[in-house]
Amino acid sequence: MTLLLFGWLFVVQGITPFVQGNADSGRGYQDWHLWFLAFPYLYIGHIALLVFNTIRLLPPPYPPRFVHYAALLLTLLSGWHVGAFMPTA
Repeated sequence: MTLLLFGWLFVVQGITPFVQGNADSGRGYQDWHLWFLAFPYLYIGHIALLVFNTIRLLPPPYPPRFVHYAALLLTLLSGWHVGAFMPTA
């Protein structure tokens, strides 16, 4: 979900993580504000998800193990995007 939101906001809509870059258009500022409001939930949520996915790799897997490694990889990738594109004012 995070990568879809990231792709929609930054790639499709073309916003920047800086408020000054979105000040010219009203829609760009609204999209930046959405990213600004969602950021704390995404940041804390990805930390919790990383802990959960790491713990889930410890017991014997009931689904195939590659599913857990794929979930861990997606968590790290989307968590990096959230941290790298932190909204700034």
